Parts: sequence; C-alpha cells; structure tokens
Amino acid sequence: MNKKIFIVIMSLLVSLTGCGSSKTTSSSPKEKINIKDIVWNVDEGIVDGERCVLLDYTNNTNYTITGFELTFKEKKNITEEEKSKLYSEVKESCGLTDEYKNSSISMYADSNQVVNKKESVPNVHCCYDNYYYVKNINHYKLMKPDIATIKYIDNNKVYTEYYDFSAKKYSLDKETQIANQWSKTELGDKIPKTNAKVVEIIRDDQINFTFKAYGLSRDQFNAYVEECEKRGYNVDLSYVDGFYSANSKEGYNIKAMYDEDDHSITAGINSPKANYE
Repeated sequence: MNKKIFIVIMSLLVSLTGCGSSKTTSSSPKEKINIKDIVWNVDEGIVDGERCVLLDYTNNTNYTITGFELTFKEKKNITEEEKSKLYSEVKESCGLTDEYKNSSISMYADSNQVVNKKESVPNVHCCYDNYYYVKNINHYKLMKPDIATIKYIDNNKVYTEYYDFSAKKYSLDKETQIANQWSKTELGDKIPKTNAKVVEIIRDDQINFTFKAYGLSRDQFNAYVEECEKRGYNVDLSYVDGFYSANSKEGYNIKAMYDEDDHSITAGINSPKANYE
C-alpha cells in the first residue's frame, strides 16, 4: 500500500470522532531538567545522499526524554548583505515568496524519539519555519538558540519544560500527560499492546481505537505484526514495507504503520460496527 494512502486512511479513521483527554494539571510544578545535561550540536551531514544541517543530542539527564525541540533566532549583528544572500539561497532552493525576505531569519529542530539516559539521537533535520530542510550551514551560523522544549517522563507522566536561552530561565508547563495510555473500551482487549514507555491515544470509542507508541524499532514492529497474526488477524492480510492491515474472522480490522523518523508504531482497530458512509 502506498504510504500516503495509508496515512490518509489512518487520518480518516481517527478524525470521525473526538478522542478522550489524557491531560492533567499539576498544582505545584517544579523544573527537573538542566539544559546543560542535554549535550547538543548542529553541523552538516549527509542524509539520503543530500547534504543537510542536522542536530545531534545526548541525554545526560536522569529522565527518559520523549521530545526535544530547539528553536533558533537570528543574531543581532547580522548585516543586510548576509541576510540578502541567505534569502536568495533559500528562495532558489525552496521557492519561497518575497514575503520571506521581510521576516526574521529563524530555524528549528524537533525530535519525538524516546531517548533513555545516556542515549543519543543523531541526524535530526533542522528546518525553516515552513518545514523546508536547512541545507546550508551558513544559515545556522547566523543563528543563536532561542527556546528549548523538553518533554520527559517522571512517574508515568510526561512533563514539558522550557528553557529560554536569552533570559536563562526555566519554566514548566502546568499540564502533564499520562505516559502510557490505553483504551477503556473492549476494543483495547482485542488489539495487542506494545512494550513502549510512551503510548498516546489518538482515538478511543466503541467503533475505533487508535494509538501511537514511541521508542520502538522496526524489529519490534515486525514482532507486533506477528502477535496480531497470532491473535487471528490474518484474513485479507496485507503487509508491505512497514504497513500492515488484516481482519479477524469476527470482522474486526487492524491497521498498523511504522515510522522510521520517530521510531513509532501507529496502530488502530475497527469494530465490525464501523460505518463511514
């Protein structure tokens, strides 16, 4: 199955009804992450045969990190000549409009990989605001870090902490999220669980249960597919290039997809009662 088609199908399944909220509010938040314990670096690298500007980072904190984003803003001493040259390069490579020239230069890198203590993440693409990959290291040389957003697990809750590089201050979002979520309906008993530390519910009702599990390898996805087959999901089976779809004899359908970028599994189960007309 074509990847774009599969993503559209999964999106349609989860968009038909709302999903339950898994967010809670902490009454007395306290920051626990020190930005010095996240060792990051930006440099040029080759991905899929193309030169790109990439972020690497190592988690030296005492917590499992589930998300790390760095935003960058332009330095104060940028000359108009430097900015004009960069604009011309970006416009040529990305086809941006003239409006981009009047905006401040910026950049960001965002990773949703689950990173345990002492583990590292390589090759996180740095991007322009409109999701184009940064391919010229000179763009980064005109930047300075602005805000770091760190998501981490503590007692099965995901906390979001921010660090302002200019003010050198930390802040913690009052909202937290349960790290390992699961369905409260009978559909949750009919689809295999993963061994992921972070599982996010996308949709959960009597017709469909869809979740996204982070921090899993391709081999773990293959093992997950095998478990689905052992449970009887082998009717009209399709399994091609990280995509799986199969029915049970009772008419339940499971679809699952593996994402190489954030090492995640998105899987969903439909009840035989599902009707999308």
